[in-house]
Amino acid sequence: FQPQTETKEVTGTGTGIIMTDDGYIITNSHVVYDTEYNCGKAIDVSILLSDESEHEAKIIAYDVETDLAVLKIDETGLTPAQFGDSNDLRVGELVIAVGNPLGFDLFGSVTSGIISALNRQISINEKNMTLIQTDAAINSGNSGGPLLNSCGQVIGINSAKMSSAYGSASVEGLGFAIPISDAKVIIDDLINSGYVTGRPQIGITTVDVTEAYSRYLNIPMGVYVQSIQKDSAAEKAGLQIGDVIIDIEGETIKTAEELNKVKNNYKAGDTITLTVTRAGEDIDIELVLQESSEHKDNPLDYETDTSET
Repeated sequence: FQPQTETKEVTGTGTGIIMTDDGYIITNSHVVYDTEYNCGKAIDVSILLSDESEHEAKIIAYDVETDLAVLKIDETGLTPAQFGDSNDLRVGELVIAVGNPLGFDLFGSVTSGIISALNRQISINEKNMTLIQTDAAINSGNSGGPLLNSCGQVIGINSAKMSSAYGSASVEGLGFAIPISDAKVIIDDLINSGYVTGRPQIGITTVDVTEAYSRYLNIPMGVYVQSIQKDSAAEKAGLQIGDVIIDIEGETIKTAEELNKVKNNYKAGDTITLTVTRAGEDIDIELVLQESSEHKDNPLDYETDTSET
């Protein structure tokens, strides 16, 4: 018996920023890659310019972790945005948000406000981000649009997704934007390499050993190695399927989230020490982190109890 599956196409809207006169456009990754409803990568992307001309776009690259994406349309002679320096911002400074709130019925809407706070540490979908907080109205459809200073320079990339980070409570005047000075480094990597360079990777797929599994299987709580990528740092260091990682660099860990939090303090090429339990014995393994260079079409499409490291 083969269960029948139903496929549906959904349409979403967002906003973008023209970066170059030859058609490179910046937006949010969640505009072109959906993780909330597991829709994955957009099949088709169309760009509606300010003159209301429509153009087919290619997704150059996207990065879910920083919520940034780069698109490209086959056009020249476009007027690119002017970019400022978000490091120069001050609380209380006037800002303007431009976008398409709630879709194209309100195409090109402009709202204004101030910088409410800088360097806000906000957790979005279990990812910690450092953002600009503003009281300028940012709604669904504004995602990927510019946050401008009083000189008309882009100093942030709006993300309406982040304004709902406080749960179901109704809130006003809580918009968030990615600082443009932080975004530029990511955008350059996406254009030049197709991925964000320098991120460390061990090269394993894991599942957390909960307290219940620990008692049932008589193994310690930790991170169970489910699979190992070929030629990865893990394979070269001698990690084995079935190992349970219980410590990284002297810090006891019980979940893949805790493992990644410590790992991400290091960079590709650094040597770290993992302590694993194997056949009832604790073993220290030295591992040289590799650069996470493989672009996955579904970077977050894992089972709920597994993760890649």
